[in-house]
Amino acid sequence: MKRILTLALLLGVVLLASSCRKEVTQVIQPNQTVVFPVTAASWQYDEARNTWYVNLDMPEIDSYIQENGGVLVYMNREGDGYEQVPFLYDQITYSYVTFTGGIQLVAQYYDADASTAPEPPRPASSTIKVVIIDSVP
Repeated sequence: MKRILTLALLLGVVLLASSCRKEVTQVIQPNQTVVFPVTAASWQYDEARNTWYVNLDMPEIDSYIQENGGVLVYMNREGDGYEQVPFLYDQITYSYVTFTGGIQLVAQYYDADASTAPEPPRPASSTIKVVIIDSVP
């Protein structure tokens, strides 16, 4: 009798324990990194704004990324590591604007009035790293 009761109890525990399953659903959003070499000659001067700028074609930045994702930009100016844009270096502010299909990097004096400031120096050759972060709204 004890054996039957023990077996029945053991069978009940096995059935009960095996019917409980934990399901984990993971949604992985991959980030994307693109690296651009930018030569000094690539920068264009905008006399009206007294700024230097360069446009980078980025078809990866679509309307979905513009609305739901994020874009981070890093610059390696002298081979000594990447700095996250925006940043200030030697009185020049580096910033960027994203748009569907690309990025515009801008270099200008940090506190200058465009109408009276001297032309800022042309930015040197550098490497630009763009990290596109996908996200679910």
